[in-house]
Amino acid sequence: MYLDACEDDSTSTGASFKTKDAIFVGKKESTRFRGLWKILSKYADISSLNGVPFIMQSRHCLVKVAWSLLLVGAVGASIFHLYYLFSNYFEYQKYSQVQLKFDSLKFPAVTICNVNMMRISQKRFASEEIQSLFQTEIKWNSSNKSLNNTTDSDLNKKAYELDNEEIQHIADDDDLVPDMSNPCLLEWVKDKERELCQHCSYCWDQGQLSNSSLYEIDDYFQYLFNKQSMDIRQQIGHQKEGLIRMCSFAGRMCGYELFQQVVSPQYGNCYTLHHENFTSRKSGIAGGLELILSLETDEYTPAITSDVGARVIIHEPGTAPFLDDNDIAVSPGMHTFIALKKVEIIRIGEPFSSCISESHTVLDYKYTKPVSQ
Repeated sequence: MYLDACEDDSTSTGASFKTKDAIFVGKKESTRFRGLWKILSKYADISSLNGVPFIMQSRHCLVKVAWSLLLVGAVGASIFHLYYLFSNYFEYQKYSQVQLKFDSLKFPAVTICNVNMMRISQKRFASEEIQSLFQTEIKWNSSNKSLNNTTDSDLNKKAYELDNEEIQHIADDDDLVPDMSNPCLLEWVKDKERELCQHCSYCWDQGQLSNSSLYEIDDYFQYLFNKQSMDIRQQIGHQKEGLIRMCSFAGRMCGYELFQQVVSPQYGNCYTLHHENFTSRKSGIAGGLELILSLETDEYTPAITSDVGARVIIHEPGTAPFLDDNDIAVSPGMHTFIALKKVEIIRIGEPFSSCISESHTVLDYKYTKPVSQ
């Protein structure tokens, strides 16, 4: 009996120890919670964030809830506003700034072309296809002196008879302008040919000329002309010493030697004037360029060239002259005045746009929008 009593006492004593341990752990956790709450209370007292001190100091639960909702709403609005600001910033929005200045300017490049591609006196140096085309045209002109009473259909039947194999698609001809090895220039010629097919009632790959106007002869002659070598095209075209009779800039004489030759697929020999020392300091004829041109109309090819005059294009120095886009027609026997104002557009690059500043060396010209197209 004594032993049993001892065992009971030991058991009850261990249970009391376990209860004390649980009470000690509970007190420790309560102390930690009170310490954390005390830290938060001190932070709320010294915090400059609006609403936090009122949440901790308010005695009523509704007031605490109200201030808590206001605080959460304010934080949410701040986050939304920051998101809006950052999204606008990373969109890299652009704006335009326009300035009007009156100052001396570097004179632009001026390119002139005679609308007649080949001098009739030099046709003996042309290809056999061109010479046969001229012989056919001469026979047609001699047998048809009156054109008013003849339809286009009859004119085309009497003008020439060409085999279907003689006219091929320009883009598929490997011998087209063999000296134009530059792929960009060759693609540009192909695009012009495709534009020609869209606006005419025939296309080269049809193998024949349909019934249309006499302008089709000019198109076919242009095709044959561009098949020749660069040297032949330069030789049979109009020369600058014959085309440019007088040149003066700001009252000072400038010779035709300053003009550089450019061969155009549309007009043959063209000549570009650009000099580093040419600077426009005042407007008007006295401060600009004055030219007297000799069109040499006696050298025009009959029944081929349907117009008389010259084409003038004014472009930025170092850029390619695209005559079909911005050229100006100059008529013979008349004064032609051209006034310009310079518009310079400077675009910002990455990350605001896809513009690049690296120079392109594919062509010998500066990079411009028509070149890229």
